[in-house]
Amino acid sequence: MKILVMGLLTEDIMSKAKSDMLLGTFVDLTDAAREVGIICNSYKNVDIDFTILLTHIGFAEDLKLAEQLDPRWGVDVIIGGHSHTYLDAPAEVNNILIVQAGIGTDQIGRFEVEVNTDTNSVESYTWETVPVDDAHCERNEELEHLIYDFKKVTDEKYGAILTSMVRKATHPSRYQSTSAGNLFCDALKKQFGLDIVMLGSGSLRAEEIGPIITVGDLLNMYPYDETLVRIELTGKELKRGILHAMKKSFSAKDNDSEYYQFSKGIHIVYSTGSRVLTEARFNGKEIQDDAVFAVGLELFHYNNIDSFLGLDREAVEGRKQAKTVTGNIRTAIEEYFREHNALRPVYEKRTETTD
Repeated sequence: MKILVMGLLTEDIMSKAKSDMLLGTFVDLTDAAREVGIICNSYKNVDIDFTILLTHIGFAEDLKLAEQLDPRWGVDVIIGGHSHTYLDAPAEVNNILIVQAGIGTDQIGRFEVEVNTDTNSVESYTWETVPVDDAHCERNEELEHLIYDFKKVTDEKYGAILTSMVRKATHPSRYQSTSAGNLFCDALKKQFGLDIVMLGSGSLRAEEIGPIITVGDLLNMYPYDETLVRIELTGKELKRGILHAMKKSFSAKDNDSEYYQFSKGIHIVYSTGSRVLTEARFNGKEIQDDAVFAVGLELFHYNNIDSFLGLDREAVEGRKQAKTVTGNIRTAIEEYFREHNALRPVYEKRTETTD
């Protein structure tokens, strides 16, 4: 059998890569579908029996993508990610089977597919999700010993203690203000003298950190080598951007949203019913439209400020150019932790919702 496998990057990653002039010539599903067709057609003189498309754009976007794929291109299966969707059975759109297997290594998806090599199509299949646990995965002691040999080396680096706190900081959900979000934003605010720091909530990848924090713990929580930029926003732009992000975060139809964690001083209340900000305060005072704030934002979010915050990047840059304050956010937080001990992470509802 001849099997064709294609990988499709997320729109977010493509946007970032394109801005950095690395790669990326398509940024929406229509262009992505066209690119799939180009690749498939380039193999039209090869007898491809089975075609797999690997994506990371979310289950809802996979369904839309499948609708746009020409059946003559021969895509049989889409294996996706990003939305962490659990499926008891594959979805089927345009004769394309679409699957995901949840989150992380909690389970794996097992596909058994019978292919008709005369018609180059799926004849039959079975699908199941298999938990990764002792009941389903036999222990391999030889592999364990190999892993532990490497672990001894990595522990010397990643086991180094950065600081200790009086209690752990938690991040149970990306759609609420959390004590870990407060901790990281406050650290960056103090490090660089910013008025406000906004971190994408999805950038924090663990549910808790501490009370003892090692290099590995920090890497597990914030695994990115990301840049922090300083921009200036008026109060009007700040409120409009926050409202835009909140609307997208609480829209059931939106698969490309970002909730933000904020540094100390911000208090936002969003009404999910009327879809407005009922309260927007900074240091206890109502945010005025003509006020100007020094805001710290991850470079990825700044590069996509029109999508994530609904703001005109040219207008923001026209007032004052963005300035890099650190080339590596994780390194800056590591320095902060090394310099501060007995930290007391607090849980403040800096963003709240009402009906």
